[in-house]
Amino acid sequence: MNARVAAGTKAKVRLPFLALSLALCAAAAPGSSSDFPDEVIIRDGLTFPENLTSLENGDLVFGSSTSSVIYRARGSEAEATPWFDGKAARLGRVLGVLADEPRNILWVCSTSQAEARPNADLTGLAAFSLEDGAVMGTYPFADGKGWCNDIAVDVQGTVYATDTMEGRVFRLPSLDDAAMQIWSDDPLLKGA
Repeated sequence: MNARVAAGTKAKVRLPFLALSLALCAAAAPGSSSDFPDEVIIRDGLTFPENLTSLENGDLVFGSSTSSVIYRARGSEAEATPWFDGKAARLGRVLGVLADEPRNILWVCSTSQAEARPNADLTGLAAFSLEDGAVMGTYPFADGKGWCNDIAVDVQGTVYATDTMEGRVFRLPSLDDAAMQIWSDDPLLKGA
């Protein structure tokens, strides 16, 4: 992903470098791939889009590793605009996003910005409504530590999130659970 990030400039996400993501978006969205722009820009300064997810309707959703803001580019729009700010769910850095359309949930991986906002940020997952961005729940890592990064959902609906720095994988079997539990802990996964 190529992003130009500086105060007062616009960040560009050059989608040709995300060929697989574009192919998935084009396959899932109505219309042809020519309905989608070659690039999507984010005009907020100091934005670093760390991850993206696509919806069946062709919308792209981005998080930023420098803020708690979630951005959305609808369908064939060439500009992603702030959709909502995740501060209500105590989001820190947004390192992962995943659309769980069967349950109408946008899963967001948040990692604390402890140096900037001590004791304020969630390290774990937050769930937001795909309809309006409303907070549906927050699920901290069991020990409150880590670097929540990537997200996956299995066919039973269990949600998994990686802790890149500690080499762990957490899971959330049910939306009724209060926190994510360690599912795998292996030093070989550190930094992966």
